[in-house]
Amino acid sequence: MSTITSQRVLIDYPVFLKRMMAEFIGTFFLVLVAVMTVAVNSGYAPLAIVLALMVMVFSGAHISGGHFNPAVSLGVWSCNGIPAQRMLYYSGVQVAAGIVAAGIAGWLLPDQFVVKPIVFTDWTRVILAEILGTFALVFAVLNVTVSRDTVNNGYYGLAIGLTVTVMAYALGGISGGVFNPALGISMYIMGYIPKLHILTYLGGDLAGASLAAFVFKLVDGNRE
Repeated sequence: MSTITSQRVLIDYPVFLKRMMAEFIGTFFLVLVAVMTVAVNSGYAPLAIVLALMVMVFSGAHISGGHFNPAVSLGVWSCNGIPAQRMLYYSGVQVAAGIVAAGIAGWLLPDQFVVKPIVFTDWTRVILAEILGTFALVFAVLNVTVSRDTVNNGYYGLAIGLTVTVMAYALGGISGGVFNPALGISMYIMGYIPKLHILTYLGGDLAGASLAAFVFKLVDGNRE
C-alpha cells in the first residue's frame, strides 16, 4: 500500500516582483471599486471604497507595505520608510493599476452611461480639501506603520480605512475626496475630473503627503 503525500509547491518570485504585484492588485481593486460606485451614483460609495482599501491593506501590507497610493509612498519615503527607488517603482505601478482599472470600468459600464464631472466652485477650496484629506491619511499611515511605537500592531488597516472614511464624508462634497494621485488620474481618464483640474488634485495630494511627513518627523522624532 503506497502513501501519497502532497506538498505545497512554492513559486520563488523575486521579492521585488512580489511587492510590485501586491501594489498593483491592491491599487487596481481600490480604484475599480471607487470609479464603479461613483459611476452608479451610489450613496454608499465612500463606505465601499474604504472597505476595499481596508481589505487590500490587510491582504497586501505584509508583502509591500500596502500603500496603493503614490501620496502614501511619497510620505513613507520621506520618513525613510522605503528607499527612493522603491517609492518611484511603487508610484509607477500604482498609476498603471489605476489606468487599467479605469479602462475595465469603462468597458463594464453600459453604453448609455453618461459621466457626471465633479462640479468645481473654487479650485482653491478643492486643493485645500485634498491637502487636508491626504495629510490626514498619510499622517495616520505613518503613525501606525512607520512609528517605532506602533510596530507590529494589528489595527493598522482599520485605522487607515477609518481615516479615509471620515475625510471622505467631511471633504467629499468639496473635492470628491480623492486623496490619491492614482485614483485622481483614473477619474480624469473616466471624465469625472475636467481638463487641467487634474493638476489641482495631483498638487494637493502630493503637498498633503509632504506636509504629513514633515509634521510626523517633528512629533515622532528624537523622543526618549
